[in-house]
Amino acid sequence: MLNRLRQIHPDIFIAVFLLVFLSFLWQVNNEAPPRASQYPKYLLLFSYLLTMGLLITSLRKKSAPSKKANAGSYKQIMIITLITVIYVAMMNYLGFGVSTFVYMFTVLWILEVRRLVIVILVPLLTTAILYFIFNNLLMVLLPQGYFFGG
Repeated sequence: MLNRLRQIHPDIFIAVFLLVFLSFLWQVNNEAPPRASQYPKYLLLFSYLLTMGLLITSLRKKSAPSKKANAGSYKQIMIITLITVIYVAMMNYLGFGVSTFVYMFTVLWILEVRRLVIVILVPLLTTAILYFIFNNLLMVLLPQGYFFGG
């Protein structure tokens, strides 16, 4: 049975999981007021279409992809998952700017990006652009952090 599961393309598992998750979100969205639930329904329908496309293309593939991944890549995934949890937990203490910069810098370093210009500029520009979009265009206040007067 385990060999049979290994022959199934991983995208099929992802597509099925996403369809179940999107169905759950659809149910949660139905509890919102009609006017407030209209835009999320469009997004969910679009997500359904994309997920169905993923499922159909995955079913057309003959076999599972070659085993390019090694134990090191799974270790990276687990470390990045842990760092993401820490990032979310620390955002209220360090603020959006500092925590996002440190998070992105750390993830790039774990993914073995070693060009210092990229490791510094990508987190810096991404943080600045996101901060501008949320604060100035969307008028959403981001956490400033307890250490920085928030």
